[in-house]
Amino acid sequence: MLGFVDKLDIDKAKQLLTKAGYPDGFPLTVNVASTAQSSMDIAQSLQSTFAKVGIQLKILASDQKTVITTYRVCCETRLAPGPAVTGHDR
Repeated sequence: MLGFVDKLDIDKAKQLLTKAGYPDGFPLTVNVASTAQSSMDIAQSLQSTFAKVGIQLKILASDQKTVITTYRVCCETRLAPGPAVTGHDR
């Protein structure tokens, strides 16, 4: 079960990625509203953190309409809703 993580464990993250079949990480794209500075700040923080384990987070800075449209398309093509992430590009 997933729970709150209160510390960053890079070694454990790398082990889990290797176990999942991604020993070198993977590319991931996220669409963020460029007009929302707090969202951009969060995305850039995630980009920096993800890079420590080999996940290359590409941030697409878009207008709010594009972000919402991307989110809706993602939700319509999946069983469960989630963030406006276009998927990993492996």
